This record gives sequence, C-alpha cells and structure tokens, in this order.
Amino acid sequence: MSLTLQQRFTRAGLCALVLLAGSNYAARAQSLQDATSSGTSVTVDTSGLGTSISGSNLVNNNPSNFILLNSNGTATIDLGSAQIIKGYSLTNDPANASFNPASWTLQGSNTAGSGYVNLDSRTANTWEMQGSRKFFAATNSTAYRYYRLVNNGGIAMHIAEAELFLDFSISGSVFQDFNLNNIKDGAEPAVAGTKVWLKQLTVSTPIATILTDANGAYQFTSAQLDGLERFSVIVQPQGSLQPRTEKLAFAYPSTSADGAYLFGNTSSLQVPSPYSQNGVLDFGFLPPKTSAAIDTAVTLNPNLLTNEFGGTFGTTDSMGNNFLLAHANGHIYNLSAPHPELYFPTTNYAWGTNYTFSNTHVSGGSGVLQNDGTYAICDFLSSTYIETGFNGDGKLYVKSPFSFYSWGWRYTTGATTGAWNDRYMAINGASVQDTSTNSTIFTDTITLSANNNYSIGVYGKAANKWQQGSQYAVPTKLKYFVRNLGTGDTAAIGYLVVQPTIGNQTDSVNLGWNKVTISFNAATSGTYGVYYLTTSSAQNGNDAYLDNFFLRKSSYMISGTIYNDANGLNNGLVDGTPINNLSGAPLFAYLIDPVTNQVTGISPVAADGTFSLAAPEFKTYKVVTSTQVLNAGDVYNPAASLAGWATTGSNTGLNNTSGNNLTNTDMEVTVYPTNPTDDVTNVNFGYERLPESYDATKTVTGPPVIGVPITLSDVPMQGSDPEDNGGVQAPLSGKPVIVTATPTNGFVLKYNGVTINPGDTIPLY
Repeated sequence: MSLTLQQRFTRAGLCALVLLAGSNYAARAQSLQDATSSGTSVTVDTSGLGTSISGSNLVNNNPSNFILLNSNGTATIDLGSAQIIKGYSLTNDPANASFNPASWTLQGSNTAGSGYVNLDSRTANTWEMQGSRKFFAATNSTAYRYYRLVNNGGIAMHIAEAELFLDFSISGSVFQDFNLNNIKDGAEPAVAGTKVWLKQLTVSTPIATILTDANGAYQFTSAQLDGLERFSVIVQPQGSLQPRTEKLAFAYPSTSADGAYLFGNTSSLQVPSPYSQNGVLDFGFLPPKTSAAIDTAVTLNPNLLTNEFGGTFGTTDSMGNNFLLAHANGHIYNLSAPHPELYFPTTNYAWGTNYTFSNTHVSGGSGVLQNDGTYAICDFLSSTYIETGFNGDGKLYVKSPFSFYSWGWRYTTGATTGAWNDRYMAINGASVQDTSTNSTIFTDTITLSANNNYSIGVYGKAANKWQQGSQYAVPTKLKYFVRNLGTGDTAAIGYLVVQPTIGNQTDSVNLGWNKVTISFNAATSGTYGVYYLTTSSAQNGNDAYLDNFFLRKSSYMISGTIYNDANGLNNGLVDGTPINNLSGAPLFAYLIDPVTNQVTGISPVAADGTFSLAAPEFKTYKVVTSTQVLNAGDVYNPAASLAGWATTGSNTGLNNTSGNNLTNTDMEVTVYPTNPTDDVTNVNFGYERLPESYDATKTVTGPPVIGVPITLSDVPMQGSDPEDNGGVQAPLSGKPVIVTATPTNGFVLKYNGVTINPGDTIPLY
C-alpha cells in the first residue's frame, strides 16, 4: 500500500513538499528557491578600495549593477535566521570580463565576525559569456545565518548577483494538460517514460538524460547542476503527444510551447525573470488534433497527388534523435550556415522558377523566409526558436529559423498526423502576379477520367495569428488551376482561401489547420497538370503553412433550381419562373461546411435556373444561394436580400435525410444522402420581389378629442407588386396587408374596431 500526498504550486506562492508514491524522484516545490531578497543585509569589505559599495547590489536581482571585492575582500550575507544552503549561483559583470570571478570560497557561520566554515571553494573558474548566471553545489547540511564569499583570486572581482538556494535541484512532471493551465489538475494523466535532457548549450552531449517515472516525475540532482552556466531542460515529445504548455517566455497558457526551458543568463525574454524562477519545471502535453488524420475521404477516394510517406511532405526521424540534436536551445547554430537537419527539400514535385527553396539564414539575423517567393519544407523542430549565442554585447539571443521580423512565424506541426515530426511547407508568397506555370509553388501530373467530378484542396494554416495579433491575421489566397496537358484546356481554375484562426486557444502548435476544397468536372480523359501559386500582397500576415495537397474523386452530387416564386408558398410549392439573377446580380449556389461555415463548393446558377454541386466527402453539408461572390475557403455570412427581393422558401430535395421534397422557409438547406449511392436532387429555392407601399396623409382639423375616432377610410392604402399588377400603384383592396408600425403618440390604430399592433396582418383589406 502506498500513500501519495500531492499539492501543486501556484505561480506566485509556495507549497508543500510533493511526495510521489512509488517514484524515484521527489519533486521539491521549493527547488532553486533563493533565500535572499532585495531586503537582505549584505556587508562588503571595502578596505583598500577607497570607495563605498552598496551591498544590496549583490541581491537586488538586477545584473546591471555589482559589488567589487578586492584581492582578498569579503561579502557577508545575513539571512536573519539560520538556514541550510545547498547550492548557490553567481552572475558576472555584463560589461567587463577583466573582473570575472575566478577563485573564491563560500563560508557559513552563526556568528557575524567569526567561526566561519568552508562550504565550497573554486579555483580557475571560467565563464562562457558576460552577464551570465552560473550554478554551484555546496556540500552543507548545517543551518547558518551568515554566508560569506571570500575572494581568493589575488585580483579584484565583480559580482553582479548572488543567490543562495535552500534546495539545489531541478524537478518537475510531464502530464496531459487538458485545460492548458500548466498545472496538473485532478484526473489529468501523467506521461510516464518521457525522455528529459539536461543540456548544456555549448556541448552536444547531454549532461544527463532520464525518463519520467510512473507519476510523470523527473529530477536532476545538485551534482548534475554543479558548474552549469548556460543550459536547458528539454522534454522529448512522446509518440503523438507533444508540448502544449510550459514555463516559457510568454503568457500562460503558452501556445508556443516547444518542450524546453532555458537557463543561461538574464535575458529579458524569460518571464518570470531568471532570478524569480524556481526549479520546478512542469511540461503539459496533449495529443494532436488535426482533421487530416481522420479525413473520411482518404479511404473512400484516395488522393491522386503525390504523397510522401503518408503525407504531402512526409515525416522526419520518428525515433527522436533529431530532437536531441536540433531542438530549440539544444546547441548554438551559426546563422550564416545551412542546416539540412532542420530543412528538407521536396523532390517529388516540379517547382516553379519564381519560388526558391531556402535552408539557410541570411546574415544579420533575418530568417530564411524574409524575402518573397521563398519556402521551406520543415517540421516542429524547424519552427522552434534557436539561440544564436554570444552576439558581442553580453546577452544571449533567441531567434527563430524563420523570419523573426515582426514575429512573423510560430511553432507548428504538420496537418497529416499532428505529430512533432510531421513535415509541412512554410511559404512567403511571391510578388509574381502572372498565371504561368513558372510562378507555381509546385506542380504534379495525374490522370483524370472524363465526366468525373473531382475535389481539389489543401490543408492550410495562417502563420502569423498568434505572434502578430488579429490585426495582421489576414486570409491567404492560394490560386489553383488544373490543365489538360494534351489539349491545353483548363478544367479548373480559382482560389482557395486559408482562414486565420479567431483565438489563441485554437491557434497553437498542432491546432489551426483548416481544410479548403472545391470541386470541378473533367470534361475529357487524359493527363492533367495540377498547379498552385500564391502571391504576396506585401502585408504582414500574408504568409502561410501548407500541407496535404489533394485531388480525388468527389462523393455525391446536389442539384436544384432557383425560381421567381410569385405566389410564395400559397400553393405549398417552391415553383414559378426559373431565374439566375436578382435584378441583374448573378446568383450562385454554395456548398457550406456546417462546422467551419466555409465555402467548399461553388456553382454559378445557369440560365435555366439550375445549379449542381459536388460534395467533396460523404458527409453533411449546407446549400445556400446568394449574389455574394465567394471563393473556396471564404467564410459564408448570410447577407441581407438584394433590395426589392425576399425569399419565399426552399425545398430539401430528394434522397436527403433532412426531408423528402418538403417545403419550408429556411434558406440554408442541410443535405446528407439517405442512400450513399444516390445524389440529392430538387434542392430548390424561391425568391420574389417585394411589393411597394405608398405614403398617404390625413389632415385633421382642430384638436383631437379623447374617445372620438378619426376615420382613415377617405385615404385608403395603396401599393404595387411587380408580380401581381405589373408594379402599378393601385388601391390594396382585397389584398393582404402587413402593418409594420403603429402610432406611438397616444393614438390607437384600429381596423374594423379591432386594435392593430406592429406585425399584424389584415388578410383581406
């Protein structure tokens, strides 16, 4: 029998020790908790310096100022009460390497001026960079009130910050963070067996590698932390699980989690600051969420376009070795050197000459996709940040392999499986506006059969929403055309519109992909070329991630007719004169995905009022008619009827689970075949022109008298109806009349002695 006591920490406070039943690791809630604060008393020996030095510089968490210790000087820290210190850190002077601490001793005593015991001594210490924070273990099990740093180096040294740790370890847990709050709540399961690395930035081999235990816990000991200056704690995605939250440099929950936390210096990118961050580092994982992985059309109608290894751009090393070698903060990359371990060219497509594959950084820190017409084939590793190392000013910089200009890109995984090694395309649209094949981002050659309906599409993801904000999150237009290579005829041409997400919670590592598709008919059999291109509008946010280009046979067909239904539904039918425009504005029938409300099919209404739509998949859709001009992927918003027209009703059609030739007034008809081998037909829509009413005025002589009615029969209502009397103004006698407004100044409107309210109908005026 085992007993587990577990209490999670909050960001602002402390909590009890966490005991993990059956665990090899005991996660310490106060790990790397600094016993000093800005109010801690520090006495600096200034003998021989000829100047006064503020001891608070040593503990104020501000590396821009420092204390100066002469060749044998001391700095005494008074904790106010006896406490056991098991480790400490020092930060060197950000601006002057000549005074770096080299040799010193840490001592402890319970008497301010005497009785000091050596706890740790260092000689010939070196530093990797300036303004850097370095960790040291101290062999100590005794509580002391006073801790003293003694300079043994023989030359003066600067110390910008000192921390004294009550516990010297780094520990945490890995779990499935369903609510994205970076706290293991309730039944959120632990992720056991996850590889966790303690990784020094300047050395390729990890200092330590451990696996999380049955409770998802891990711990790095004081001996493993001793002497580390710039390092990371990194967790490897496990199977299909991948990082979604962590203690990163952004707000909770971190939608850009990459599974790494950087210890290294006082970089302003780290929030909370390095001096306020404790050593408990939890990582929240989640399984992938991508519709491509459960695409029902894949099994019914296979993709005819090239698919590398189960997806348009394939996968990288599924064993995770690349994660160790190339993960964010794993080691320093030279910005001017190529990185084939991050970027993968695609060989199974023909690429247009106006697009350039890029796998190198531009000198000066600009990313590979800074310029128009560039693309990269990459994966989760390629979209994470990499630290560029010492830049000559004492600071550690963090960059993205992509353009970091205006935070133009973000972490992501592919659309095929949502896994961290799933590759995809990142593209910065070319400025070329022509429609020639030279401007395509890629082409493929396939064989199509005559009179078959096909659906063409892509999975797309806006690249800028999370980093740049909604004001820059604009749709990306991807032009497509399908051409018969034998006859030169164009079978299909148009635009696919990739929509940005609407919120950060749906715009994360493996979320935000949306499927865009449209259908066409191949008039003749033959070999066809499939071309895609995207152009840049020179706006921030006009770049995208693309994956899973597809072209396959469509599922069922939906057809119907648009009518000028002059008598409405008085005869119980949607009928009348077939039309294809409303007052000269062309009508379109659109197939709408009911989940995303995006256009997935377009049919201009023919001269005889008919339309025909091909359903890309065997599933439920909505059919609407409108004068709006929309592209595939555009979000459909029901617009007000064209002036002078109103809808009379619609017909759900035949072979439709929504009904069997029923009439109603819903202008969005849901379709889903009752028999998968049959099409849905007779989905009809009715419109009529609205009648026109005319103003009439009654002049009343003298003041009105309460209770004495004023007759309006001498000013009868008049109107006209294009479908009833040719639009001629005439009395409304014998017609149904709807009263839309009544007096609000105390008068009451009555018809044949019955009070009339707004919206009431007089059936026979």
